[in-house]
Amino acid sequence: AVIRVVLGELSPSLLLRSLFFTVLATSASLEAIRFEIVERPGDGVQVWEKADPVVASVGDEVLRMSDAIAHASFIGAEQPGDIGGLYQSGTLEDAVDHLALAEAAKQEGLAEATEIRAALALAERQILAEAYLERVISEAVTEEAILEEYRRETRLLTQNSVMRLAHLVVPTREEAEALKARLPGGDFAELARTQSMDEATKSRGGLIGEVRSSELDPRLAEAVRGLGIGEVSEAVETEVGWHLVKLEARRAWRLPPLSERRPAIEEELRIEALAEALDGARSRIPVRLRDPSAVAADQQAVAGSVAALTGG
Repeated sequence: AVIRVVLGELSPSLLLRSLFFTVLATSASLEAIRFEIVERPGDGVQVWEKADPVVASVGDEVLRMSDAIAHASFIGAEQPGDIGGLYQSGTLEDAVDHLALAEAAKQEGLAEATEIRAALALAERQILAEAYLERVISEAVTEEAILEEYRRETRLLTQNSVMRLAHLVVPTREEAEALKARLPGGDFAELARTQSMDEATKSRGGLIGEVRSSELDPRLAEAVRGLGIGEVSEAVETEVGWHLVKLEARRAWRLPPLSERRPAIEEELRIEALAEALDGARSRIPVRLRDPSAVAADQQAVAGSVAALTGG
């Protein structure tokens, strides 16, 4: 009957073309299988069956080797390396007991309870989220990434040396340049005591103390970048006035060896990877939070329906 309907609906030329393409597609598929371009139908299933064999059946459910190994991990037992270990360790028996209890719970209708469904959904989300994050972390915390971060820290510390500085501050550029002209023959500390407007440092001869480049005003950091020990910068303006800065001493900030820095770098890479994974998931997947009042209204409506049904 179906053939008669099809023949009645198709023209002879269209029917011949359809048969031709069907034969062509079938021939191409057979050739692809023969030359192993694609797997023979069922081959993948057979390989999977052999790699992860069934070790027990409980009712209509089957327990595979991977299930038993996962169960060993779940209960904190040592994961067996082979099928003999599954039996000898008692892991298989314990896994069978768990599956039997779960099947009994299903028969009693517990799987339909709201709190059980919520717990099962939560467990699934937790497993998937942890698996995803483990993959993200393994891809981010690599030896290459650790070495690159350590090299970056080394470069930053090399550039950001610790300097011992002194300075003096005056109201105008002309005053600053006039004081600079009295150096190096003049005493910088004495000029700072008598001429500087900075009350916090003038009593110490303008001594600021040890600072890093990153802690300085960018304009002052640039001014002292190329100074040698004992040299004084050109006049530099900031919001508080015109500065002359003297480099008293400089020492490199030493980075601990990689063996000591490794745990901290791994943790930093891990935190960064987790943050990027969460941001990426939020950006790719739409998230909408309902208004709390709408949720409360739904709950009240359900409570009213239950009360009406029960006569309460």
